[in-house]
Amino acid sequence: MPRWRGYYLQPVSLTLMGTLLTASSGSPGRAVIRALDNAPALAAWAREEGFRDLRPSFWHVTVIFSSHSMLTLDPDALQIEPGLSRRVERMGGLITLCFPSPVLVARHLVHRQSGGAWDFRAYRPHVSFTPDDGRNLRDVRPFDGMLMFGPEILG
Repeated sequence: MPRWRGYYLQPVSLTLMGTLLTASSGSPGRAVIRALDNAPALAAWAREEGFRDLRPSFWHVTVIFSSHSMLTLDPDALQIEPGLSRRVERMGGLITLCFPSPVLVARHLVHRQSGGAWDFRAYRPHVSFTPDDGRNLRDVRPFDGMLMFGPEILG
């Protein structure tokens, strides 16, 4: 079974997460990401909700994929204030915390206009935090604390 950053992936996940390793053109690319600086807080919440297979040191939000290195990266940290509109969802074999962020959406658009690639219909800011274990996600209350991300980096 394929692996990505310590996770074993189902074939459907490889299609989604494989884009982290290859850009739209199929050539090797890089992702612009922001690391989750307060991953221990999200990990504590995830454990309270019964999730066990966690890799907090790898948690991040992806802003865009890119096959070139001429992007201007935002050097500032980003805080996402606590909010009620967060959701826990399945995406490509992983369970994610989705959250709104006009700042991330705007940065995504700037990078797209600069030649970045995105293989999906929409940009939805999220942190993938565990492999999908098949549980009923309606019983999971979304993390409601602050999300603190570092500066944009090429991952």
